[in-house]
Order: sequence, then structure tokens, then C-alpha cells
Amino acid sequence: MTDYTRVYYWIYPDKLQVLARDSIMRHLSANDAAYFWLMKFFPMAFWVIWDSPKGYVYPQLRSFDDYRFLDPDEEVEIPVLLNEMPHERWPEAPDDE
Repeated sequence: MTDYTRVYYWIYPDKLQVLARDSIMRHLSANDAAYFWLMKFFPMAFWVIWDSPKGYVYPQLRSFDDYRFLDPDEEVEIPVLLNEMPHERWPEAPDDE
């Protein structure tokens, strides 16, 4: 994985499946746009972002950043937080911000 790529994950308890490829999200408080792929299917969602805007923090999301430099054969326990998840239609559906 490159330094400018981030992979986020969260619990997705919805039956609707979402796949978005080669998408762009722009937040009004950021100067740049984020390019992403999104996969949402019960029970998990994964969001791959390239060139995330500097200083913008994505709410309530865990990433695989802590594990990016581990040996491929190394095993780790990845925390899955059951009580922290974004709205079921985020980020593919726009909101008021």
C-alpha cells in the first residue's frame, strides 16, 4: 500500500449491498477531493481512499494503518467496534454538510 492510500472498515448491519468504484468525494471544508472505492455488504464495509484531503478526519472509522508494515505472514487481531459506525448511507449519499 502506498503512503497516500488508506483502507477504512466498519460494521455494516444492513442488507443493502453497495459497490462504488472510481468515485470522488469533496468536503466543503477541504481544499482537495478524495478518490475512493467503496464496498458495503453485511456484515462489513470497506472504504479505500487515495489522496485524502490533508487534515480531514473521517468520522468514527477504523483503518488498517497500524498493520500496513507487518510481514504478510504475521497474524494480528483487528478490533471491530460494534457501537461505532457511520450512517448506513454514508458516504455514497450526500448529507447537509
